[in-house]
Amino acid sequence: MRIYVKAIIASILWVMGTMGAASAEPADSAQSEAKSPYRVSLITIYPGSEVFELFGHTDLRLVTSDGIDMIFNYGVFDFNSENFFLRFVSGETDYMCEAYPTHYLKAGYEGRRMVEQELNLTDAQVKQMWNFLVMNAQPMYRNYRYKYFSDNCSTRPLKVVEEYLGGELKFADDGERVTYRDIIHRYTKNYAWEQLGIDLLIGRDADTIINRRQKMFVPMLLMEALREETVARDGRMEKLVTSEQVINAGSEQGLVKGPTPTPLHPMAVLGVLLLAMVWLTVVDIGRGKVNRVADTVLWAVALIVGIVVWYVTFVSTHESTSPNFNAVWLHPFYVIPLVLTWVKRSKKWLAAFHALNVAALAVAAVQWPMSGQSPNPAFFIAMGMILTRDINYLIVEKRCRKTV
Repeated sequence: MRIYVKAIIASILWVMGTMGAASAEPADSAQSEAKSPYRVSLITIYPGSEVFELFGHTDLRLVTSDGIDMIFNYGVFDFNSENFFLRFVSGETDYMCEAYPTHYLKAGYEGRRMVEQELNLTDAQVKQMWNFLVMNAQPMYRNYRYKYFSDNCSTRPLKVVEEYLGGELKFADDGERVTYRDIIHRYTKNYAWEQLGIDLLIGRDADTIINRRQKMFVPMLLMEALREETVARDGRMEKLVTSEQVINAGSEQGLVKGPTPTPLHPMAVLGVLLLAMVWLTVVDIGRGKVNRVADTVLWAVALIVGIVVWYVTFVSTHESTSPNFNAVWLHPFYVIPLVLTWVKRSKKWLAAFHALNVAALAVAAVQWPMSGQSPNPAFFIAMGMILTRDINYLIVEKRCRKTV
């Protein structure tokens, strides 16, 4: 995911557009010899250590008869674009096709395994693909609306290859019954907090069983599937991948960090906080007074998370974020106790809110088996924290009424 200097890119694209004789240095000149002058390959880059690198990356590499050797990268976005963050959260995730010489390929990916698969396309097909990609990398055409499951840096190159093969590839069923969420969990298993955040924001649609083609949103799964594919050539079936080689050494597990330490795992942290809330509740009930400071912190956190969940669920256009049953128990209405806890003569309103919230939490807990949406186990601990303080207020307020 690198943003290259515009002047350099403009020069590169001009060279490509004119199909001139000027050439970029090939990544492996020895490999280019004794082969067709036109070649296309997919390069799979294994996971990095950052959360946005956990699913790997796919590049398209094209070599022409002029000796030009270029990478086309559909995984580039511009942090400096206007209102980038707001647009990203809203689902207006505009990525772009960026082109650069292959000898820049490994910059920024040090230590990450790279596998190159040369594909069985005819010279005519590669020429047509080249012309398309040159045009697609131009500033007026290069942007596209990124979707993390159906239209990303892995699925885009696949669609381009299929377009010039003359039809969709028929990925055979691998017999694995998984969902998008299952695959996300597979690649985020060592990143417990990030996994929790993802589970909060993606909804029921991420829990439907997907076919093998839908799994291609992960570059490594695309790479594995391509090994089995065949194409028709002169009346016979040939392998789609004509050769495969590791072009950058590295672990097949990538640079993924180790598992989240047990004391820092969400289950452990939230479990300790739940015990603290239970203890505070016992103290509050004993003294007949609510700890407003502790509640303020809880309601503030619940409010922030609730706003994000509701925005992504009801406003954004991200795929698979709606319906999301987390919106039942995480919502913007936590602003009510956050404010009214400090307002005199608001006990009736607060009691009404807490009673309704207890009902909402009960509905959320009961509906999980029927919703079709898989919960993260940490959800129930967080719900327990909120429920404890809801009940605490109702008990304390009821006792206060009796003593008046």
